[in-house]
Amino acid sequence: MTIHDPLSIMRPVDPSKGNRVTMADRSGVMGGREGRDRLAVSDHALALYETEKARRIDEIRTRLHQGYYLDRRVTEEILDVLAQDIHLTEPAQE
Repeated sequence: MTIHDPLSIMRPVDPSKGNRVTMADRSGVMGGREGRDRLAVSDHALALYETEKARRIDEIRTRLHQGYYLDRRVTEEILDVLAQDIHLTEPAQE
């Protein structure tokens, strides 16, 4: 009976050799820093993201000052969502 390395499944296949690439072989084309894809985000996109984030934070601050989150209904909704996020309960059925 042959015992296979379970971690070999996660290694990429080297098309020139037809076998799995070991960690020592990972340079340049096969998984090295030069071979990785990069994602560039424009300054305009970053500015839009920051603007939206700032707007949401201002909206939350306004609600806090108005006492919105002190309403029992709102508090229960928040607790229901938090409980679902940590998988304590099933969604509330109304």
